[in-house]
Amino acid sequence: MKMLNALIEIMNRHQMVSIYGDDSDWFFTGYIQAVDETGLLLSKQNYGGYSNGFVFFTDIVQFEIDSLDTQRHEKLFRLRKVEPDKFEIVPNDNLLETIFKICFEKHLFCDFFKNEEDDIFGFISELYEDNIVITSVNTYGEYTGKVYLQKSNIYRLFIEGEQEQARKLLYYDNLSK
Repeated sequence: MKMLNALIEIMNRHQMVSIYGDDSDWFFTGYIQAVDETGLLLSKQNYGGYSNGFVFFTDIVQFEIDSLDTQRHEKLFRLRKVEPDKFEIVPNDNLLETIFKICFEKHLFCDFFKNEEDDIFGFISELYEDNIVITSVNTYGEYTGKVYLQKSNIYRLFIEGEQEQARKLLYYDNLSK
């Protein structure tokens, strides 16, 4: 519970943070948009200092503030006069459910990670109590089918970052032909 309280405090101070997961090969830097017992939503920043969508994850192992990396990212945001992307999250709601609802309603492109298996790119086309239906899109923006996925199996979710936006652009271009 101490980790959750510390993350809430960092969010309230609007402080840049780097979050590390169960695999030390990855970490994300940005501003915490929301956090609860189900996970954390981070407005992430790419290495060039620009907003890069969001990431929601449940597998937090460690985080850091005031490191050289977070200071670099914070300075780039300030120098570029960039504001982090924001989601309208209602406090005290289940964070993951709220994120699914926003992604569904706004037709946001996502990259869904489930139980150490392959990830699934696309958008939520149907939303149910325990499951979501994803309209799957490949690297070239081509429709590849529908994927039915249990919500509880999702441990990481990228939302409207560079890769997701690229697939979205290609998908809509393919639809217009």
